[in-house]
Amino acid sequence: MKKFVLYTNPNNVSNYAYCVVDSRAVNAVLKDAKEYPGSYSILYQGKGTDDKIEEIKDQFRSYKFV
Repeated sequence: MKKFVLYTNPNNVSNYAYCVVDSRAVNAVLKDAKEYPGSYSILYQGKGTDDKIEEIKDQFRSYKFV
């Protein structure tokens, strides 16, 4: 199982969103989001396999994950 987070930038005028996989990277994004309010909008965070991550991404079809 991998730790992951889906997020976007709140001032983003495009439909881009991002997926970070790996405990260190996830913790860094979550820390920055907490430390700098407005820097990131967390869409989803959790643990899962690659298939589970893709399944969760499908729930956010309005975003293009890059």
